[in-house]
Amino acid sequence: MPAKNLGQALRREAEAAKTLIEHLKALGITEDDEDIISSSIEGETSLQEVIGEAIKAIREDEAAINALKQLEEEYGSRRERLANRIGTARAAIINALEIAGQKRMPTSFGTATLSSGKQKVIIYEEADIPSRFFVPQPPPPPKLDKKAIEAALLANENVPGARLSNGSPILSIYTK
Repeated sequence: MPAKNLGQALRREAEAAKTLIEHLKALGITEDDEDIISSSIEGETSLQEVIGEAIKAIREDEAAINALKQLEEEYGSRRERLANRIGTARAAIINALEIAGQKRMPTSFGTATLSSGKQKVIIYEEADIPSRFFVPQPPPPPKLDKKAIEAALLANENVPGARLSNGSPILSIYTK
């Protein structure tokens, strides 16, 4: 390759390396990452070495992402197990307080108090419910207005196809 073409190729390569480094810095790199770039990428002398270091950084970031995904899955399943454990413990406390005929039980860790849950609408035959309880919607068919049904049932109005539940017990835990 003639010297003139070699010089142009080296200048283009140096400019490309400089541009790549600037783009990498513009990605919101933290100070720690900037030290890595300055010690690894900026110290390289050719575009090939700069690209090699950028690929290395990509691989390291991909490995970190995969490790984080795995941790997220582990933490997600742990969070689910803990939530289930809380639900089971709450149900057991409600059951124990109901069997003992107690509404309130102070302990050294907090006071467990049972109160009546809010009644909820149970739809057992939607076809029997009057049309005034349906909210008009664009196609598909209208949607039931459960709040309107609840208000009517609480006002002792007979709503064919709906009734109020007894309400599930609610456990409140207060800490001193």
